[in-house]
Amino acid sequence: MTGSGAAQASGSERPFHPLAALIPGARRAAVGEAADTLRIRWMRRCDLDDVMALAGRPASGTVSPKALGEMLRRRNRVWLVAERGQKVVGFMVYEQTKTKIVILCLVTAPQQRRRHIAQVMIERLQRKLRMGGRRRILAYVHERNLPAQLFFRAMGFRAVFISPGHFDGDDAYLMRYTRKEIPS
Repeated sequence: MTGSGAAQASGSERPFHPLAALIPGARRAAVGEAADTLRIRWMRRCDLDDVMALAGRPASGTVSPKALGEMLRRRNRVWLVAERGQKVVGFMVYEQTKTKIVILCLVTAPQQRRRHIAQVMIERLQRKLRMGGRRRILAYVHERNLPAQLFFRAMGFRAVFISPGHFDGDDAYLMRYTRKEIPS
């Protein structure tokens, strides 16, 4: 078979439907992407063990199972998980008001760091600002967590306040991202 015939045969085996972009998961099936695709979704009850395991790791920062338990009891919190294949590789907890979103927790599995998981979650919140009429995203970052400070800075956040004793006696920086107004 010639080169052009091979292209036609492979193209006819798996056609791409024009509406596939609107169907979750259809694009992956149509173009055969690897199972390594990152997916952000709301947390389900069955994810709780994975989330607690991620939070319990020393590399996760200042999140304790006790603090997560307190977050679970509050109804105004939104829990998202990042999933690769069938494995939870990160999670985020945030609270939203009419004017702002406050990130309470953002954790990525140590073996999954530097793979854009946290970036994708933050970008999702930044899009949410535009849609919901909110103006800013806030996050408290431990004073000794330089990688998180640099990450938030790269995402457009600025340190605007030092909160003494925020993390069990240790100081925290309040990082703020402000939505830029589009001139009319």
